Parts: sequence; C-alpha cells; structure tokens
Amino acid sequence: MPNDWSWEASVNYGRTRAVDTGRGRFIRSRVINAIGPSQGGVCYQSYDPVNQTYSGAIAGCAPIDLFGGYANSPISQDAINYISYEGIDQGYQTQRTYQLNFSGDLFDMPAGAVGMAIGAEYREERGGDIPDPITNSGDTTGNKREITRGSYDVTEAYIEFLVPITDGFEASLAARHSDYSGFGTTTNGKIGLIWNLNEQFTLRGTVSEAFRAPSIGNLFGGSSDSFPAATDPCDTDPQNGGPRSANEDVNCTADGLPAGYVDARTQLKSRVGGNPLTQPETADTFTVGMVWQPSFAEGFAMTLDWWDIELDDAITSLGVNVILAGCYDVAPSERRYCDRIIRDPGTGFLSLVDNRTGNAGGAVGSGLDATFSYDMDSDVGDWRFNLDVTYLDEFTRIEIDGTETVGLGYYDLGVYAELKYNLNVNWRRDDWMVNYNMRFIDGFTECEDDNCQALENSDPSDDPLLRSVDSYFQHDLQIAYGLDFGGMGQGQVTFGIQNLLDEEPPRVYNGFISGTDTANYDYLGRYFYLSYNHQM
Repeated sequence: MPNDWSWEASVNYGRTRAVDTGRGRFIRSRVINAIGPSQGGVCYQSYDPVNQTYSGAIAGCAPIDLFGGYANSPISQDAINYISYEGIDQGYQTQRTYQLNFSGDLFDMPAGAVGMAIGAEYREERGGDIPDPITNSGDTTGNKREITRGSYDVTEAYIEFLVPITDGFEASLAARHSDYSGFGTTTNGKIGLIWNLNEQFTLRGTVSEAFRAPSIGNLFGGSSDSFPAATDPCDTDPQNGGPRSANEDVNCTADGLPAGYVDARTQLKSRVGGNPLTQPETADTFTVGMVWQPSFAEGFAMTLDWWDIELDDAITSLGVNVILAGCYDVAPSERRYCDRIIRDPGTGFLSLVDNRTGNAGGAVGSGLDATFSYDMDSDVGDWRFNLDVTYLDEFTRIEIDGTETVGLGYYDLGVYAELKYNLNVNWRRDDWMVNYNMRFIDGFTECEDDNCQALENSDPSDDPLLRSVDSYFQHDLQIAYGLDFGGMGQGQVTFGIQNLLDEEPPRVYNGFISGTDTANYDYLGRYFYLSYNHQM
C-alpha cells in the first residue's frame, strides 16, 4: 500500500433491551364479568328474568355497578384487583457490523491530487417487541398488539473520487452497491460540483440517487389496533357529517348501505403495523445552492439551497381518512383502497380499516432552504445570530394509480406549511451562556375527513367543510453556567423555560391527540427544567 494511503477496519456489536411496565388498563373479559349479572356480591354468567334465577357463579369475581354512581356503589378494592393487571412489555434490538475502508491519493493533476476512498461493510440487524400476554391476546381495554420479531442483513461496497478540475473547482463522484437479504441488489450514484469563485462566493450542486430499505418495524411490526379520529362516509346523520355527497351516495349504495344508514362514531377501528411485502423506496434528488461570506461584513454568512426530490415506492401508511376518501369521495370509476375497508356482510357496519405500512406510489417535493448567520464579538460577550428558513414550493403524494394528493398548504398529509423558520440568538461570556430560540410554522387549511382534494371537484356538493389553522410561534429560553473541576472533569448547570409565553397550539380537529398535531406543536404549555451534565 502506498505510504500516503490509510486504512481502517472495525467490528462493532450493539444490543439494547427495554422493559416497559404498564398499569391502568383492565382485563376486558373480567370487566364484562364484573358488570354482568350479580347478586349478594357474587358474579354470575347469566340471569333468567322469567324465573328470576342466577346461574354459573364466577369464582373470584367482584361485582361493579356502573349505574349506581360512585357515592352509592363505589368500586371496591376487590373489584379493582379482579379486573386490573400489570403488563410487562419487552423489546430488543441488535446490530452487528464489519467494516473495511481505504483512502488516499491516486495521481496528480494540474489543479491537485485525485483522491479516492473505497470500502465494504456487512451489517446484520435484528429486533423484536414482545407485548404482555393479555395485550397480545386482545383481552384488554387498551389496544391489542401482536409480537414483532425479525431480522435482515446487507452487504455493501462503495467507491468515491474527489477530482480537482481547476483551481477552486472540484467534482465528487460516488457509487454504492448494496445487496439486501430480503430485497435483492441496488446500485446508487452521486455527482457533486463545488466552485469557489473567490473568498466570498461558492456555488455547489449535486445530482444523486437515494435508497431506503424498510426497517424491521416496517417489515415485521406486529399488528395492533388503533382508533383515529374518523367517520364513516356512508353515515347520513347531519350531526356527524351527513348528508352524503353525490359521490358518497352512489358508492355507498353500490356497497349495499341504505339511504338511512347511521353510524354515529367519531373514531373508527384500524389495524396498523408492519408488512413483510413492503419494498424499498428510491429517490432522485437535485440540489443547487450558494454560500456568500461578504468581506465587508465580517462574521456574516448566507447559504441558499434549492432542492427537488422525486420519491418512488414511498414507505408509509396511507391514513384512515385517505383510505376512506379514496373509496367513497371519488367518482365510481376512480375508487381505490376499498379492499382495505372491512364491513359486516349483514349490517354493513364498518368494522376495520387496514392501515398497515406499505408502498404508496411516491411523492414529489421542492423548496428552498436558507441560513443566515452572524458572529459578533463585543465587550459584554460573544454573540451568534442564526436564522434557518424553509420555503416549501411543492409537496404532492402520488398514489399507485397515479392519483395525486396535494400536501402543501393542506392538512391531508400532515403539517406541510409553506413557510417555517427558526431564529436563534446565543450569548456567551466566560462560564455563562444564554440561548433564545423562536420557532415559526405558517398556517394552512384543514378539511373535513382530511379531504381537501375534494375542493378540486367540479361538483360543489362534494366540497368538504374547511377551516384555516393559525400560524404558530414558540419561544424558548435557556441559561447555563459551566463548572471546571480540573482533573475531575467539567460540568454544566442548565435552567430552561420551554414555551416561554405559554403559547397554545393551534386547534387541528383532525389531529388525534389533544386536538392538535403533537409532532409539530407543543401541547404541554410553559414548563421549566433544571439539568446538570458532567464530562470527564
């Protein structure tokens, strides 16, 4: 091996194990026993109202009277002990990797040496989630959850080149070949260019292919029950979304649901979990951008990056409202996902919506990421100002049949607001540090049953109810003090206030938890924390 080359080899093994103890849920079959026929503190399997006789005493059961009121018939400790259980869930994940990498210069060119890196990796992933037996069997007042257990391995090889074309202008070339135990092989490449025009301006761009294999949870996740906020499109009750639209009436009638069908539920049972038929998702990405560090403003820097992504075979779950809208809110010739909806063959009652993970066509998205930063020294300390802005130009999900669902500005697919930004101000002096952060999310439109796509229909009777969701600001403050213990290491005491102004999250009626979108908004309100961190 040439003297200017380096190499490294590594073997890594990691395992995590978690045990989760859950309380507060009840054994469903015992609840049924306890609220069933009873006399003299004894539960019975049945009661004959004609002869006024009880039969089939249930050993160990303590009756519960839900209609007498707690003051008149409080639930006894014996009854609580009878219906309660302590569930112990166990989970584990292991990863084993073997890596070998080489890097160095190949040869010289007028603008510099051509560098190369090459290597290979073998990786093995295993994982599992084992719920307690009662939850696994479904005999719980909570949601049923099945066992998750699976594994896969992958062998990969890569090669990368860094080619200086002229002074300040270089190209990077990369390729990676992967062989997955469950999906076969794939090869993906990347081409990047960087042009340093001068000390102030840099231009950059990349064209690349991306590949993401489904995780163990995506593939082997045990199915579980979920009850998201959703209503049956065939319901005709005006208090619950009725009457039907023109398309809903035609499609529901075709499925055998009568004109007066009523289903007052506002939550529907769905099945979520992994799917061993899930395939990898792929993407083509294009980015172009610039970096500006003006000489007349020392400490200031600006970066602008335009990105465009086309995703195929997206790994996702469709969502219950999307499935229902795709089956009932469209013209009869455009119906889809109906095979995911299970109804009682006798009554038409909607008993289950299959919302397990799978591949759902793809998505296209584009936007602009901008960062503005300024570092400043002063007599009172060192300052850093940073503003990160994301402008979303397009986000559209494309279903397998080519149907498009627009996410930008609508809540059908989640919070895909046109504008988001974070403003951060940091001050340091000696051992003190103060950090302030402001987060902004632009407003958007929310539609009944997450079906804003119906606004594009020509028939006004199919238009859903809609409302505007307000923009959101959140302010956070953090104060820290550093401690030096010499040979014993360094420590830091931090006091923080999250959601300083106690800003309430915007109301999102289609958000399942707390009437908002908990993935994007703070719903706990203002809270304080104090922490200590120590490093040797």
